[in-house]
Amino acid sequence: IAMGGVIYPVIAEGAWGREGSLLHSQFHGKFAENSRYHDFAGSGVVHVTGGISALVGCSILGRRILQPVDTAGHQASPDGNEIRHTSPPEVSSSTNRQWEDTMDSEGLIRLSRRPAGGWPRRFDDVDRDKIEFKSRSYLQVTGMFTLWVGWYGFNAGSTLSMTFPGPLLAATVAWNTTLACAGGCIGAFLFNVGFQRQLQVETF
Repeated sequence: IAMGGVIYPVIAEGAWGREGSLLHSQFHGKFAENSRYHDFAGSGVVHVTGGISALVGCSILGRRILQPVDTAGHQASPDGNEIRHTSPPEVSSSTNRQWEDTMDSEGLIRLSRRPAGGWPRRFDDVDRDKIEFKSRSYLQVTGMFTLWVGWYGFNAGSTLSMTFPGPLLAATVAWNTTLACAGGCIGAFLFNVGFQRQLQVETF
């Protein structure tokens, strides 16, 4: 509600809207004469706003809370009592089914109580993270290429015109999009070689 109803509309109106809007002077009145803020396809208005909002939200919520399952495959409760016995997480047929079985009122109350040692969170245990966060390489690659192709339509299409100089501008934007995507791939490659010491799709 806050993002869609307050934050994003105000920023979009300031960048793209009429003179006199709430943030118009902040976007267009801070530069040299005859210079204005120009956000061609929403890189600042959309992506920077979304990224900063996500960063603030994550800093408030903290790291992701993991499913409270112990090493023996027992669904743990905050008071230390066993809720029920399940298969070990790595061989469980359905994580969702484990949660559905504890979604009665008593199970919800137990799960909502903060454990004495705090909630298990991501990055606390590398082995536990591997159990809960299993990557799917084919989905990662499919999503990457879907976004990549979509960017050409979104970015180049933001010229909104195919009369000169529209085609030249669209071609330049498409070329810059290709360079940006390639740069991201090279950066991920160098990061994995330099820090992860491995080359796997899951680590990109």
